[in-house]
Amino acid sequence: AFSIIFLSFSFIFLDSILGLLHVPQEIFEVSKQFISYILVGVLFMFIFLTYQSFAHGLGDTISPMKIQIISVSLNVILDPIFIFGIGFMPRMETVGAAQATLISRIVAAILAVYFLKKKTKHIIPNLNELKPDKELLKKIFNISFPASIAHSVTSFGFIILQGFVNTYGTLVISVFSIGNRMMGLFMMPAMGISNALATIVGQNLGAKKISRAVKSVRVGMILVLLIMLVGCSLLYFFGSTLTRFFIDDPAIAGVGERMFKVVSFAALIFSVMFVFMGVFNGSGHTKPAMLLNISRLWFFRIPLVFVLSGKILEYAFIRDSFLNEILTKLSIPLSEHSYDALWWSMLISNILTTIMAIIIYRKGKWKAGSI
Repeated sequence: AFSIIFLSFSFIFLDSILGLLHVPQEIFEVSKQFISYILVGVLFMFIFLTYQSFAHGLGDTISPMKIQIISVSLNVILDPIFIFGIGFMPRMETVGAAQATLISRIVAAILAVYFLKKKTKHIIPNLNELKPDKELLKKIFNISFPASIAHSVTSFGFIILQGFVNTYGTLVISVFSIGNRMMGLFMMPAMGISNALATIVGQNLGAKKISRAVKSVRVGMILVLLIMLVGCSLLYFFGSTLTRFFIDDPAIAGVGERMFKVVSFAALIFSVMFVFMGVFNGSGHTKPAMLLNISRLWFFRIPLVFVLSGKILEYAFIRDSFLNEILTKLSIPLSEHSYDALWWSMLISNILTTIMAIIIYRKGKWKAGSI
């Protein structure tokens, strides 16, 4: 119900939202079409995410990962076909990318329903037998509420960040979009292992096998780093080629190459934080996970992107304050291409947040479990 209300609100005020995000006039209509497809896809994504949570609760991390692999692979295959118009398909560019995303999410939802009916049929409860358990509902709320807050605040933060991106025009918008797609693809192994780790840690803590929980964290960390080293190496050395795969434009490829030189390290570090997030969520300590999510974006990345780009000096009360000289010096290294602050703020914020995660992990409170 909440999703339907949110989507209805988004469709009604879509023009106003795009205006607030400083979307350039030349791509306003295209952006409107793009977001419309993405918003429809949210409904199907919700179906998959619901199944994913259900499956993880049963200790099944394989079927959600299979669905994700199929969905993302389909998206990657359809993207160039829909964007560039291969075969009988017409060239649709940005709108084609949105359509490819929508189709991949519909497929993910269909597969989720299939697995739910075929694989877990024996434990689907009879709705007539369901009775509310106040204590259980309270426990679920206490665990899930911080995660919900973190996701909501993070999503809003990325809207602010997208507004910043849009002030630089279509060149940076295109590169930023490509970067997000490639990051999503290469972060999949880390996300899958993190989700699996959450289940394993929860089960071991529930069985009072703390040493096994710690061992699973170590194994998970090694696996993530080995896989991500390969993916991040591809991003670092072949950034320009990957960018040209989506848009064959020398200017965009040049910016994309600079972006991936930085983002490759940011992704590697972020994957480490993802492992710790899985540990905290699996042990029921969702408040530290919430703190990390909010800190990464709101305390570090967004302030850094405004400082390093020099955009913060556009505000008169900052420019006329004693901070002017300090902030000016901080923005000098990126003054030639101030939008590079987007990538460097990502790297620095990931480093700082991962350090926080390591400190919280080493304190060991997660070992007590709270589920």
